[in-house]
Amino acid sequence: MTAVDCSRTSVHRHLTALTERGWVEKADGRYRLTDTGTRVQRVLADCTTRLASVDRFGPLLGRLDGTAPPDAATLAGATLTVADGEHPYAPVDRYVDRLTALADREPTALKAVLVTRCSVLRRALEGVLDAGATVDLVVAEPVVDDALAARAGETPALSLTTVPTRPDAALVVSDEWALLGAHDGQGRLVATADGDADRFVSWCHRQYQTLGRSGDAAGVPAAGDD
Repeated sequence: MTAVDCSRTSVHRHLTALTERGWVEKADGRYRLTDTGTRVQRVLADCTTRLASVDRFGPLLGRLDGTAPPDAATLAGATLTVADGEHPYAPVDRYVDRLTALADREPTALKAVLVTRCSVLRRALEGVLDAGATVDLVVAEPVVDDALAARAGETPALSLTTVPTRPDAALVVSDEWALLGAHDGQGRLVATADGDADRFVSWCHRQYQTLGRSGDAAGVPAAGDD
């Protein structure tokens, strides 16, 4: 019984309880899982995996108070980046690195939600625009400034929609990759998750559409609009 660090009496008691539930049966002097027990084992393993994922992504999920958070399966495979005392700007660096990688590829269509006036993040988005991408951008009214509005008015590739309050989630979404970020209430990114799994990218697309629909329908007109 040393393998499970449990006394013989305790093991026997647990096996008896499992047998009474129909999860375990005894045959030829040995215990084995029943078909039901095998299904229960799979469910428990799945729950354990999901709980581990929720615990790992806690720094991100805990900041999405007003947003229905992605589940563990959606986050599976995503890269988590968290700000800490040693690396307070790690999420910002990750955001910039990924956008820089996008700018180095073929021009793409990008959707984004900006929750901060952080000049570093703004420049990263502008780099994607300069590389030939089109960007649909949702911005909280407190974050919009004259320079951003002017660029939207001058650049057909930039479509700007405003929302009255700062969203919980920062987003960047392309057809093949997405980033989800959480801020500290002042707009400072404290955690991000990014990845290219279809389920994660689809979830971020849906979240962007929800935020976009809640925005000012008029938005900020792009160049050439009436």
